[in-house]
Amino acid sequence: MKKFSLVFLGLLVLVGLVGGCAGPRSTVTEYFYPNWTPDGKIICTKRVTVSEQTGMTLFGGGTGSRTVSINYYITTMSDEGTQETDIKEIAGIGKVSASPLGNYVAYTEGNYIRIISSGGSTVKSIDCSESINSFDWSPDETRLAFATETNRRLFVLNISSEAITQIGTNAADVAWRKGEIIAYGYLNLINSDGSNNRLLTDGGKPQIMNSGKILYYADFISLGEYMIKSMYPTGTGETVVISDYDKSSLKISFDNLKIVGGELEGNDIQGIWFANLDGSQSKKIR
Repeated sequence: MKKFSLVFLGLLVLVGLVGGCAGPRSTVTEYFYPNWTPDGKIICTKRVTVSEQTGMTLFGGGTGSRTVSINYYITTMSDEGTQETDIKEIAGIGKVSASPLGNYVAYTEGNYIRIISSGGSTVKSIDCSESINSFDWSPDETRLAFATETNRRLFVLNISSEAITQIGTNAADVAWRKGEIIAYGYLNLINSDGSNNRLLTDGGKPQIMNSGKILYYADFISLGEYMIKSMYPTGTGETVVISDYDKSSLKISFDNLKIVGGELEGNDIQGIWFANLDGSQSKKIR
């Protein structure tokens, strides 16, 4: 019996040396593609990674870590970063947009646009046959305009029938939300039925304001820094809104008083920076 106990103890020691012992856990939380809900909250996708420190190994020595879990969520918070709430667990990092009337949230997952209720219940999933570069809602929540990543084609999706109609090409950074004009690219406007496609100005990453003006990245200042301007669809009323903006995305709140943006990390927009529409009170939320 004594010999058996010694052998068993030796096996436990060997397993501990080879496999290492579980140590403290750490959690890293990252936020992607910040946008707005109609009631003034920030909405985004979130990744939570839990890692565990491992102990000394027989052959390698030292310590390391292993990933215990990775989870993804659609998350909302106040513009101060408080009241953070996960409304749905999802499969990965995706672009996200809340509908103008506040009833739905859409997000991307591979070739799919997933639509959920504002409370997180699944509504439907629509296969768009290609990964999505960008998308936005129509004012009445019945349609989505989206651009594909590889071929950069512009489509309008009827959510009820799931009919998808191509209306343009060379599209990116799609914005809608207001009226029947869709803004996209560098910088074009097109009616939602595909008519009257025209170049507005030399710019990019548009947002459509409540006044009907187009908010956009305008003059290049230096690497990663741009002037933000607005202009009416007629090409008139050009105004400087922010003299120096250095984030890789810009989303305007539904009340047109605030903006939120993130920085380009790899292929994704990461982090959350808040500012007033004139660029004042700029701060990092996450």
